[in-house]
Amino acid sequence: MFRYDLSLYSDLLHKREFDLFREYEENEESPSEHRNVRDLRTGMISLHHFTKNQSIQEQLPDFHATMNKRLQRLISEIQQSKDVGIVMNRDIPAEEIKEFIDSLSRLSPSCAFHVLNVRHSETQSRVTWKKVSGTGRHSIREVWFNDTHPAGNMEDGNAEWWLGNYRIWKKMLIRAFVLRKKKQKEDKV
Repeated sequence: MFRYDLSLYSDLLHKREFDLFREYEENEESPSEHRNVRDLRTGMISLHHFTKNQSIQEQLPDFHATMNKRLQRLISEIQQSKDVGIVMNRDIPAEEIKEFIDSLSRLSPSCAFHVLNVRHSETQSRVTWKKVSGTGRHSIREVWFNDTHPAGNMEDGNAEWWLGNYRIWKKMLIRAFVLRKKKQKEDKV
């Protein structure tokens, strides 16, 4: 999913229901094997949830069930976590990101949220890091680099354009976050 406001995402989390794509339109020129579907109310776009071998209407019940299940699981994970790392790729003011973090904090007041906002710049020849905010438990950092897929953009006919510069993404994510596995409780006999 892409092209949605953080306030929309926040609303979905607080409502605890994925009720989008009731009214939609399809971009039938999608080069992918999946349909390019846009929610008319919010502008959110789905690129890989609807196959072309079945009508959108037939796929909606399963789509909504899947998205609601994901939403519930995400809410549960946030509420059980001490720290949550969020990676986004948005050209928005830091204030909007702070408002989003504040909204998430209402879901889980004891959780610390750490946002990494990836900023695309075609003229950027190297990766540049910038700390935007780091007050209290929460933090916002930006990382700037040329996020163009090595094989080109959508305009170049590259169906994998949305992956961006995946080589830099991988290195950047490893540097940005220390990924920890959730500890599993084991019953001892």
